[in-house]
Amino acid sequence: MQTMQHNVPAVHTAAGLQHNSLDLLAATYQCARLIVNIKKTEVLAQSVKTSSAAHPTFTVHGDSLNDVHQITYLGSIFTSDYDLNNEIQQRVKLASAAFGRLSHRVFLNRYAIATKIAVYKAICYLHPPVRL
Repeated sequence: MQTMQHNVPAVHTAAGLQHNSLDLLAATYQCARLIVNIKKTEVLAQSVKTSSAAHPTFTVHGDSLNDVHQITYLGSIFTSDYDLNNEIQQRVKLASAAFGRLSHRVFLNRYAIATKIAVYKAICYLHPPVRL
């Protein structure tokens, strides 16, 4: 299944996104007799400017798209203010859960100590901790 989110390239202006990407893709989808699901299509506006101006409104066939502060795409969390706290917390949580499941299978069983050390080194030494 192909969704619109997989087809929109990065552009540098709001007008460029609306005209060169959203309008063009929506027209292409319509020619192929596909429908853009407005309820599932969201916009995450990121700007390097610290302007207090409101984010532009993006539309597909005259219907406004939802403007969101945070989205998860392919397991990564993106926010409009480039904040990485949620991303780091999610990754630590997933790693902790994986290590917890692994500990029941490897470290609490009767494997040789060399096997346990090899598994520990593979997890801890190949992926050094992230330093903030």
